Amino acid sequence: PKSARVTRLMLINPWRWWRQKDLAEASGLDDGHLSRIVRRLGDDELLDHRASEFRPRDPELLLDAWADDYRFDRHDIVVGHLTGTGADLASELNARLNDARIEHAFTGLPAAWALDKHARFRLCSVYVEGDPRDAAEKVDMRRNEQGANVQLIGPDDDGVFEGQRQVDGLPCVSPAQIYLDLLHLPERAKEA
Repeated sequence: PKSARVTRLMLINPWRWWRQKDLAEASGLDDGHLSRIVRRLGDDELLDHRASEFRPRDPELLLDAWADDYRFDRHDIVVGHLTGTGADLASELNARLNDARIEHAFTGLPAAWALDKHARFRLCSVYVEGDPRDAAEKVDMRRNEQGANVQLIGPDDDGVFEGQRQVDGLPCVSPAQIYLDLLHLPERAKEA
């Protein structure tokens, strides 16, 4: 999760040149830990260096390297059902989470839909701050696996909220995080 936080920050703006001090401040990691992560990424030839700054050499290659290590199942995932489908369900879930004052950000198919109206979807996947079981209770979600159309995800790393932005009325994680999650979520076509 700590190297993911660094990678995520660099992929939010892949053309930015970072100083280690700035990246340490943005990531919340100490200099020693960050130095080891940067050295490993450099050894893997994933970073370009100039003076005391660095950035991704090839953002797609860095994203692929992150995807190779990413495990969606490390998150705390609670599934259940709310009435509705697709964009209507996402809007309703967003409203309920806002009313409950739960920080959240959509990922997977609802976020991909918000970004480019790529495809219709049934499953709403959303990261929530805190325990997803508490969030399920506060939004009146019926918890069951069969027919589940909602995934409330307690992130294993709060960094998933970095790079979050409003898209078509929904708070969505960064495009890099959406991509990683789409690789691991059911109900998506390869082109998603």
